[in-house]
Amino acid sequence: MIDNGATPVMAQYLSIKQNYQDCLVFFQMGDFYELFFDDAKIAAQELDIVLTYRGQLNQQDIPMCGVPLHNYAPYLERLVKKGFKIAVCEQVESPIEAKKRGYKSIVNRQVVRIVTAGTLVEEHLLEPRQHNYLASLVMDKDQFCVFYYDMSTGKASYSIDRLIHLKDNLSRKKPSEVIISDDMTTENISFLSSIAKHKIENDVIIPSELSDFYHHIQPLAQQSLILLLSYINRTQCGLSQFLCQQPEFLAPNDYLEIDNAGLINLEIFKTISGDKKPTLLSALDHCVTTSGGRLLSEYLSYPLTSTEKINQRYDAIEFFIKNAQISEKLLTILKKTSDIYRIMARIKTNRATPADLGHIRQTLTIIYEEFPQIHWDNTNPPFLIIQSYNNLCQEFECYPILARALKNELPISLKIGDFIAEGFDEALDDYRQLKYNTQQYILNLEKHYREITQVSSLKIKHNNLIGYHIEVSSGHSDKLLNKNYPDIHFAHKQTMASNMRFTTQELLELEKKIAQASVAFDEREKEIFLDMCNQIDKETNKLLAFAHSIACFDVFASHATLAMIRKYTRPIIQAKKKLCIEGGRHPVIESLLKNKSKIFVPNDISFKTANNVPEIWLLTGPNMGGKSTFLRQTALMIIMAQAGFYVCATRYEASIFDKVFSRVGASDNLAEGKSTFMMEMIETATILTQATSQSFVILDELGRGTSTYDGLAIAWGTLKYLSETIGALGLFATHYHELTELIQANKRIGNLQVSVSDFQGEIIFLHKIIQGSAKKSYGIHVASLAGLPVEVIQTAQSFLKNTAKNKTIQTPDISSPPLFRDDKNIIIQENPIYDLIRKIDVNHLSPLEAFSLIEKIKQEI
Repeated sequence: MIDNGATPVMAQYLSIKQNYQDCLVFFQMGDFYELFFDDAKIAAQELDIVLTYRGQLNQQDIPMCGVPLHNYAPYLERLVKKGFKIAVCEQVESPIEAKKRGYKSIVNRQVVRIVTAGTLVEEHLLEPRQHNYLASLVMDKDQFCVFYYDMSTGKASYSIDRLIHLKDNLSRKKPSEVIISDDMTTENISFLSSIAKHKIENDVIIPSELSDFYHHIQPLAQQSLILLLSYINRTQCGLSQFLCQQPEFLAPNDYLEIDNAGLINLEIFKTISGDKKPTLLSALDHCVTTSGGRLLSEYLSYPLTSTEKINQRYDAIEFFIKNAQISEKLLTILKKTSDIYRIMARIKTNRATPADLGHIRQTLTIIYEEFPQIHWDNTNPPFLIIQSYNNLCQEFECYPILARALKNELPISLKIGDFIAEGFDEALDDYRQLKYNTQQYILNLEKHYREITQVSSLKIKHNNLIGYHIEVSSGHSDKLLNKNYPDIHFAHKQTMASNMRFTTQELLELEKKIAQASVAFDEREKEIFLDMCNQIDKETNKLLAFAHSIACFDVFASHATLAMIRKYTRPIIQAKKKLCIEGGRHPVIESLLKNKSKIFVPNDISFKTANNVPEIWLLTGPNMGGKSTFLRQTALMIIMAQAGFYVCATRYEASIFDKVFSRVGASDNLAEGKSTFMMEMIETATILTQATSQSFVILDELGRGTSTYDGLAIAWGTLKYLSETIGALGLFATHYHELTELIQANKRIGNLQVSVSDFQGEIIFLHKIIQGSAKKSYGIHVASLAGLPVEVIQTAQSFLKNTAKNKTIQTPDISSPPLFRDDKNIIIQENPIYDLIRKIDVNHLSPLEAFSLIEKIKQEI
């Protein structure tokens, strides 16, 4: 209810706020956006601005704070990044227009937009090289559908999959905001930080460009799309034109699956600590355009499983390697272009500026004038190059208009005005002359009247009382009063002591034009601007294809340059299950070392080759020796290869993998009460339940979060299950040297070790991977390098010698797992546990059953 004691303006505010309870209302009052009541308290605290008071309601002071209209963007950005929604309420008429309705009438205001994290289109609020996805999520039993839409580029896609893949699915797109229906629980999505509940409006209008698409997708996808449209309809206040591109279906089998743990552990987009560098993306991103940077990120998010499509990308990169001069010239040209994707999105959402149109003109001019200078003759370009070339050679009907209409210097706001070139529009030129050259018009008319009347002292003057008028001395008044002139009638207006004042219809019309010139000029210029936007909008599909080609050329040409500099190689994709890497390096670490003029030590790895190399390699060796790096670089090369990029190796030959799993590093989840070991087991369970024979798995130090023998038992059970039950390829790094003996009878598992030079107590890590198993971990040496006190190191060395001498810790024999071995120092007695163990069918024991049995045996012991 609106309080009857509220002032008209405050009553207007309260009426608007009622409909936007979940938002902070930016209420325009003149040159400021002002916030009131709780909104003001929140904004003042979050923005660190002054909280004051303005007026009273029910005898209580009204809290108020404000931000300037001309510089509100930084404040808006800070609030949005903190998770707030902002309802922007603007004055939709001028105070003069309001007064026409009555002296006490207040200016009409209405919410023109709700700003949320997922609906941003302004360049200064976005990361240039990242998509800003808004996601709508619906679930049905064990299935989900999620629509992704980037309002800043118009890119749309959707996926349908099993519920267990939801977190991994969302992790790839990294949406800024996720919408769910208002009746949906958040139990399955508690890991999300930005959730918006919204009511599905089933009567929402499906845009014409989506009509055919809508009727050919599954009901679950239809529901998700309607939820998305409903939310956009509300936040954009009825704006219907927004989708620039047909949504793409992200079919699970079309892309290499990388789970959320893999994205984090392999540091593809962010480091484990959350930084943007150094990552795989940062190491590969040498694109010269922002759209190219986003496309590169997209390729890494969704590596392909189609050999044909992967080889098409290889062909494009190889073309630019063979034609390095074309690549160099092309990148020089592309560097001058603008982000057409985001400009088109602003045009679609009615937020474009004259500068945006200037950027389109500039980009088209650059391509038209400089692109033909590249000599493509006799180059025999592959499919993707031809496709992109044709898109860049299109003719655009909007270009001649932009070239003639726009000035060279263009404002970043439509409100600034004066951006249409002289000579483009006759009516606008007239208004411009009146607005900026009023005195000349008056002087010209004055000269004309002097010539007709032959009164050289005739003057056109102006005052606030009667406006513009013609003034002559009383002695010359008869020449205006009693004479008829063709098409001119001098009407008497005022008699003074020594002068007489007149007016004419022409002067009245000129005065009216002068009075209206400024408003008319701004309105006419805005009309021309909107006409140009509409003309550009008609060519949306062509311009988006044009923009995509710029991004494609950028990605392939820049990667070709990178491949030549860093000596990357073209992968060979084959049908037979296999992975063979020669001279492999870690792409991120190598790039960091080159900046320091250091060399990365390359290594080889082979799976399933002709001489029956194992499917899983067990890797042992000292800490700091390079085991984790070797594991990660192998997985990263698979991702790079299937994303369609050259890899950091001298040779790469492999089959197509369906999934890459990574269990590396230690972490906990205190918020959910999960220890480091529990998180380790959850991630391992995910691998064991979802991996297939076509998957690749890396496991680093599995089982280290618990006691030695428990960890050893879990590691052995996992290793055996991966090799015998699943049949996946993988690398398994461990400090459990006992495993190297346990696997001797298993031909599917082989031993690798990190080589170390140990001479007279001096340890040198060679970072070279060779066959065989390590016998020592050199943990005490690493502890010494880390700076542990000398007394601690000496005590540890003494303890280690005594332990080895007395053989307190026994090595299990190879015939049975360590928990169940026959210890040489223990007299074996009959025990019910032995009967339980004898009945276990190891080959058909699931991981969960194994864990349960281990717990039961522990309790019995």
